[in-house]
Amino acid sequence: MLQHRSLAPAILLGTLLLLPSCSLTKLAQIGAFNPAQATVSQHVASESSTEPALLARYTVVEDTESWNTVLYGDRDFAKLEAFINSSLQRERTDELASAYLNRLYGSLATLPAHSDYAHTEADDQQLTESLAVLDQWIARFPDSHIPYVIRGNLLSNQGWQIRGGALAYRVPDEAWPPFLQFMEQAKTDLDRAAALNPDDPNVWASLLDVARGLSLPEQVWEDYFERGLAANPYNINVWGKKSILLEPKWLGSEARMLQLAQECDRLSKSAHKPLLAVVALSIHRSLDQAQEGYLDQPVVWREIEATYARIFAAYPDNLRMRFYYAYDAAMAQQWPVAAEQFEIIGDRWTRGTPWRSLEHYHTGRTAALYELAAAAYDQQRYPQAETLALQSIDLMPNPPSYLILGAVQAAYYGNMPGVIEYAEQALANHPTPTEQQYAEDLIRQAEAHLSGT
Repeated sequence: MLQHRSLAPAILLGTLLLLPSCSLTKLAQIGAFNPAQATVSQHVASESSTEPALLARYTVVEDTESWNTVLYGDRDFAKLEAFINSSLQRERTDELASAYLNRLYGSLATLPAHSDYAHTEADDQQLTESLAVLDQWIARFPDSHIPYVIRGNLLSNQGWQIRGGALAYRVPDEAWPPFLQFMEQAKTDLDRAAALNPDDPNVWASLLDVARGLSLPEQVWEDYFERGLAANPYNINVWGKKSILLEPKWLGSEARMLQLAQECDRLSKSAHKPLLAVVALSIHRSLDQAQEGYLDQPVVWREIEATYARIFAAYPDNLRMRFYYAYDAAMAQQWPVAAEQFEIIGDRWTRGTPWRSLEHYHTGRTAALYELAAAAYDQQRYPQAETLALQSIDLMPNPPSYLILGAVQAAYYGNMPGVIEYAEQALANHPTPTEQQYAEDLIRQAEAHLSGT
């Protein structure tokens, strides 16, 4: 019979997860599957498109998306005016309403994304059409600051799409003139919005973003920050935009980022505003991009767990934060925590979280079950390993889970035909070279056992 312990050193899941931070992305590795660094996500990437099939499985929970139709489809400016102004009246007292308004402003100023992130002529056409709608809003409500905020954000986003998030010396020379032009146009609109209504903190948050693009002096963006806090000292967007400015690649340092995280955490506790601490979570997430394994550190992970505990104590039904917790736990390789959050979420999906796509999320969910299966196998809890591996395969057929099942058939059941069947399944699902070699070894050993040799 095969020795069950032979599998433990060979199978350790590795998953590549793309870390978003505003418009910046970084490919980060979780764990090490084998010397070839095989990944579950590689098996997803081998398919032409998994999105339609996944959408059939998942229920999409909308957030702010329907408001895009209200603006750009129905052009119901009065409805948006009423909703946003009502939300602003609750800005200081209702942090859920404040956070939703942050996302709404962002959603209304976001052009459709592309999988290759390339700027296209279609983007220019979409921008022209969107700006025309916002011009109509301004003409109808000339004293409203709201369309100026959205138009400023739209122009800013277009500029950042052209420039990208790379360090300045890596930005193509031809990208600078249009980028700076968009930034200046955005600043003009946002300055107008600030003059019309300085009590909307989102105006100042947007100006912080423009200040970053234009490399404005620190005293300028510190003034924006202070005026944003004057409008609402607990606004996530204001604190969050400053945290980006404090990244080493822009105008700050890791020390300043951590100092800001501590300030947010203290204010969140003293003011009983648990959602404000998501800024600290975002800072930790950003630092993990620069320092592989940063989130794994016990002191960091304890802080993250405590933050989520406070959030869910106040808002136990906040689905959006479950997606964030699952993501952070996966990045920190806290697989039991990640799996628990995935279980709570179930077959639901919402946009605008650290998961960059539904495929990305589904891969992480699959990976968590595999990791638990591998841990159970290593601890000789074979029935549990089998159950978890089958659950992983139910989400997405993947060679590593089939190999676990084959090993369980050998170590627990002594079922050599079962070993061969699962190893062949692994071979049929686009294995990496290392996975292929391991599956073929399983088949040879099982066949040798059956033949008595």
